Amino acid sequence: MIRIGIVSCLELPEPDVDAQITLDAFHSAGFRADAPGWDDPSVNWADYDLLLPRATWNYPEKPKEFKAWIDFAASQTTLLNPPDILHENIDKSYLFSLKKQGIPIVPTEKFEDTEFETYFKNWDVDRIVIKPSIGAGSYLTHYFHSSELDTAVSLAQEIVEAGSNPLVQPFMSAVSQGGERSLIWIDGQFTHRIIKQPRFDGQNESVSAASSPEDDEVELARKILAPIESQLLYARVDLIRQDNQLFLNELELVEPSLFFQQYPAALNHLVAGVKRLINL
Repeated sequence: MIRIGIVSCLELPEPDVDAQITLDAFHSAGFRADAPGWDDPSVNWADYDLLLPRATWNYPEKPKEFKAWIDFAASQTTLLNPPDILHENIDKSYLFSLKKQGIPIVPTEKFEDTEFETYFKNWDVDRIVIKPSIGAGSYLTHYFHSSELDTAVSLAQEIVEAGSNPLVQPFMSAVSQGGERSLIWIDGQFTHRIIKQPRFDGQNESVSAASSPEDDEVELARKILAPIESQLLYARVDLIRQDNQLFLNELELVEPSLFFQQYPAALNHLVAGVKRLINL
């Protein structure tokens, strides 16, 4: 019986609500499946035929160890998404590469405290967001007003001490008004869309019911995924619509929530994709 690891971590920073239904879907399809922690030294990764990183959400706290785990696990068995994709997507500096390729991204810069006031002027906003280049969920992500330089610098220093780089973006009004549009892509197709409300460090996630993405959202998301689509099993494309224009906020290829609770039928596509990729 083929064994699949739905990879998690020893101490989840928040509950993985999709964990059990994902395991159940693979069990029903005839697989042996469990959820080992990537940071569990007792796991023999060679015992698995396939590993799917799904809730490795503590890796921003120890990014070097996680990168080493990717390489070691890939030497023992098959990882999906593939290790080169995982490595490239861990750090959100991939946004700069996508911008050079002509993808409209939410304006993003490397944070410099000497430019603090300039961000507000150049972007014409009353708030900015500082986040780590290596992060998951709302980890070390906060927004600031122009009067909060000292607090912003403290967060930037904390991000550096955690082994990451601080990035800065404008707080886009569309996020608080209409939410972030997360398009879920599994094995070649967009299965559903979730609209998420803004979330910062320490806050719980608030998401909508599943819906179908709009045509222009799919068009942009396909353009983003096109160069690497053939290598992927899953992806999540997080878009923001501001003044009727779409921007990429993040491209999640490592361990994104895929919101199976909101649309369980998408699990059928995940299982089918695994079967196809391992020639079952």
